[in-house]
Amino acid sequence: DAAELVKYEMSVLEQEHRAVPVPADHPNAREIVKLGRPVPGLRFRIVDPTSGAVLGDREVGELQIAGTSVMTGYYHRPDADAESLVDGWLRTGDLGYLVEGDVFICGRSKELIIVNGRNYYPQDLEWEASQVQGVRKGNVIAFGTQGRHGDRERVVIAAPCRCEACGSG
Repeated sequence: DAAELVKYEMSVLEQEHRAVPVPADHPNAREIVKLGRPVPGLRFRIVDPTSGAVLGDREVGELQIAGTSVMTGYYHRPDADAESLVDGWLRTGDLGYLVEGDVFICGRSKELIIVNGRNYYPQDLEWEASQVQGVRKGNVIAFGTQGRHGDRERVVIAAPCRCEACGSG
């Protein structure tokens, strides 16, 4: 079967952490792949990364998995267990949501860039930057970095270009 792509309102996804479907021609749409249901013996849930509360359908949070093929802990590493496991659920670090049991992944919590309370997914920023004339597609990276005083995160985009203005050809 081919992967099913679904379009969602990007600003609602980033600001309100909810997946709101939109038509394919919507100007602020973000395409996300439906990954499907867990294999037998596994369970998925989406939780608020801060509180650990289980979220409902279309609410974006951290994907956790549990089941027969999920590790029970690190060998002689209780410190790592405490960070990775919550009551038998493995914290994947993936950000996503569920819709009627199907899982959708939006990005990674460690890659998420938060500026002034707004979430930015690096792949979205990279795609936008790659649309600029002269930028080499596929060679753009976006990441967050702390300001000089460590008080707030900033967005950095590195985008090699092919243009006379910047001296590359």
